[in-house]
Amino acid sequence: MPQRALLLSLALAACNPTAPPPSSSSSPSPSSSPSSSSSPSSSSPSSSPSPSSSPPTPAPDDLPDTESDPIQGWPPGYTPPLIRDRVDVHLPSSTETWLLRWKKPPEPACFTAQARTMARCLLFPGPGESGAIELVRTQDGKELDAVDISDVLGEHGTAILPRYAGTVRFSARALASAAPLPLMALRDVNLDGIAAEFLLPGKWQITNERMSVLAGFSPTDHKVFAFLAQSQKVWESVATMKTVLEVITLPCLDHASPDEYFDLFKRGPKGVTRSSQRWACTVPGDKVIRTKQEEATPDIPLGL
Repeated sequence: MPQRALLLSLALAACNPTAPPPSSSSSPSPSSSPSSSSSPSSSSPSSSPSPSSSPPTPAPDDLPDTESDPIQGWPPGYTPPLIRDRVDVHLPSSTETWLLRWKKPPEPACFTAQARTMARCLLFPGPGESGAIELVRTQDGKELDAVDISDVLGEHGTAILPRYAGTVRFSARALASAAPLPLMALRDVNLDGIAAEFLLPGKWQITNERMSVLAGFSPTDHKVFAFLAQSQKVWESVATMKTVLEVITLPCLDHASPDEYFDLFKRGPKGVTRSSQRWACTVPGDKVIRTKQEEATPDIPLGL
């Protein structure tokens, strides 16, 4: 009889809702914690995540697209080279090596999604660099002359040039191993028979196009130059022109101007010359009529 009473009391205690919880040393049942079955992160390292799991967290050296521009400094362990590009130039009497050289280590530019929507980065094939830069002529390791081209390409002494084609991880290893984008593609733009000019990306214009800056060697003063920003289409037309090419820089009545401004390119036996002209004009109907030449510069060879 005492044994039956003892069993009955134990059964009543097991059904009592106020019974104390299991001790902390006991293992919870599979249904005791919702996270044990619904969260992939709680599974053991050997288990595979479910197909509906969220994408992996980006690596620490991935640059977030919300980063502001310009980024303050490069990743630890990376210093950009001062020589941005180089090319061997075959002139009539010698062969030289030309350099695009930063005056000091450049800063990163155009790496973030926000930066790539800014005018200075538009139409760049990938991230780049910014800073003061110069075009340098060398021969047998000796510097012949150099010209600062920062303001021609940019403003306030700062040029921005693309360095990479496509996206690049913002890490020291990735930046150092990624191939730089060539910038000094030599061609005979001024049609003097010497392939000693190339085009560099210049400033973005409100006309939704990026200007291209002509750079090269002047056979007249024997120095390198970089000047005269025009659109890529204009330079392509100059390089293939037959006799005369006219490029309007300010149309008649644009911004209420009573004059029309244009550049006049002419092809001669020694190459292409350029003259800037201004003419008084009228617009009777839909046709512009130039009535009087107000100003004109002499025909100057490209590169002077």
